[in-house]
Amino acid sequence: MIIDENNLDIDKENPKYFFLLGSHFFRLDKYEEALEYFCNYLEIEKEDKDTYKYISDCLNNLGDFELSNEYYKAYLTFD
Repeated sequence: MIIDENNLDIDKENPKYFFLLGSHFFRLDKYEEALEYFCNYLEIEKEDKDTYKYISDCLNNLGDFELSNEYYKAYLTFD
């Protein structure tokens, strides 16, 4: 199932919009799309631990192991 962003009844000014779409695309194994939304979310919510893990997982699945490792290390710095 693909989501048409233009038909969503979501407040696109709400940062959670980016996280929810990132999570949706991640579950569909659409890692490039998920990565874009998670990165947008992280620009707003810099202290969200789970987003670092999702970004790390996306990058790992896309074959960028070095950058994936950096995000995973950042994820581990949270309590």
